[in-house]
Amino acid sequence: MKVYSLILISSVTVFICCTSTHMINPSAYDELNENVRKERVEITLLSDKVVVADSVNIKPDSASWMEVQKRRQRGYRQDKRWQKVKKWIVSTSEINKIEVGGNRMQGALGGIFYGFLAGASFGLIGGLTETGDESGFFNPEPEESAAMVGVLGAIIGLPIGFLVGGTDEYVLQDLDDNSENNN
Repeated sequence: MKVYSLILISSVTVFICCTSTHMINPSAYDELNENVRKERVEITLLSDKVVVADSVNIKPDSASWMEVQKRRQRGYRQDKRWQKVKKWIVSTSEINKIEVGGNRMQGALGGIFYGFLAGASFGLIGGLTETGDESGFFNPEPEESAAMVGVLGAIIGLPIGFLVGGTDEYVLQDLDDNSENNN
């Protein structure tokens, strides 16, 4: 039962924690443009419409990108090339967030880290509440239990984090939001 609980806790923790959220103010739009220039991103508008895009360019007053979609299936083979569908130009205030995903190495490292944290927490709690084996054969201290189960959590978190991948989420702040925070 403990192992199943550990797998569940590690999996949920890794899935939740493989996303990094960045609050971007207008002075950092050049850096954002550099980060997303050659990436395929998902843009979520305030109307909850999600657009897959590339060639993204964000300015303080407007944003532009090319919406892309996969080409349709031809015969028995799937053509995996993307085709440009439509050019978008909207006000920057209409954008909720921009997600750049698929960084497998970042996801794997995050999976190891968060899997270890979940496992170590679970092991420490289990070690503090468990009385152990009464015969004395295997009776680890709480710290040893935390380390052992933490390593197990890291081992479980590595492939999960690799498969999920790391995602960077950029939330754009309006000029109005910045002036309210400064007052």
